[in-house]
Amino acid sequence: MGPALTALVLLLGSPTLILGANGVTFLLSAMLLSGVPLGSGAQPLAHADSGPTRRSVWSSTVEGVRVAAGIPGVPALILICTVSILAGGLMNVAEPLLAIGPLRAGSSGFSMLVAAYGSAMVAGSLMLTRAGSSVAGLRRRMLLGLTLEGLGMIGSATAPSLPWAVACFVLTGFGNAMLLGPAIRLYQELVSERLLGRITGLRYMLGNMAFVLAFVSAGAVLAALGVRAVFALGGVAMVGPAVAGWLGFRPDRAVQPLPAAAEPASAG
Repeated sequence: MGPALTALVLLLGSPTLILGANGVTFLLSAMLLSGVPLGSGAQPLAHADSGPTRRSVWSSTVEGVRVAAGIPGVPALILICTVSILAGGLMNVAEPLLAIGPLRAGSSGFSMLVAAYGSAMVAGSLMLTRAGSSVAGLRRRMLLGLTLEGLGMIGSATAPSLPWAVACFVLTGFGNAMLLGPAIRLYQELVSERLLGRITGLRYMLGNMAFVLAFVSAGAVLAALGVRAVFALGGVAMVGPAVAGWLGFRPDRAVQPLPAAAEPASAG
């Protein structure tokens, strides 16, 4: 709901107000998390002869890559999610430039685009409440979302007017919601609980790297290609993996070997 609320505030308030409210939400999240009884966390795995060991960030990353590569469907899923984050990051930077540049819609037009995107995300998220746990159904919804988001971005690249762009942003926001929810659920369905932490860490690391790359390179990409080309490039980057996914991405639950656990001590 964030983008939709932001659009409303932009019509009545200032960006400073939005940034302040955003900071408060993070503080509120920190306060809520501080009261969650997480316990001591998972215990480190022990080697047979050397006892528990502490892993470096690099060794943990390498192990996460190794684990992900051994689970059918997970490498493709990570690639799809990372590419979509990269394209979405570039779109975030280009959105206001599309509104005030080619569309000549000004700040009010930008607010309408953000509102359309956010409202469509809410609608798409609500539709996922009945998605179920079927791997085939989650795959279908995720690829549909990836396709719709890519087509929406391509449509935005060719938008001749603000109403056309608003319709394309609705498609993009709806597709984004349809993509993100099933993608997260697929990780949970495909990866055993014991290995899910490693895969989640790898997924977030690559996603954050994609965000950094998008924001750092956005200025140069926009200067070299222009606003419309950035939307078109992002759309192609999503539609391409979507087509490949429809043709060859067939994830399924698989039995995964678990690290040997220590035998519990006898009660007597």
